[in-house]
Amino acid sequence: MDINKINNNANVNIQKIQQNIKNNKKQAQVNNKDVFELEGNSKKYLELASKLPDVRKKLVNEMKSAIENGTYKIDAEKISKKMLGGL
Repeated sequence: MDINKINNNANVNIQKIQQNIKNNKKQAQVNNKDVFELEGNSKKYLELASKLPDVRKKLVNEMKSAIENGTYKIDAEKISKKMLGGL
């Protein structure tokens, strides 16, 4: 009996098993993807929202200028009413 042939067959079997494990992992990763699709008005709202600017540049610039000039005044009463929901 040739020992080298036995070891070679064992190596081939181990390689096949390892390859099967890799293939199964790849297939599991592909199958686990969720699909989300918008329909009707949702698509329209998403498109409109994507066109809106993230930051209101005009307001930000006005606030920066007022802070730099020292003319920005904090209205504590207005802030407290908004925090308490107008109670």
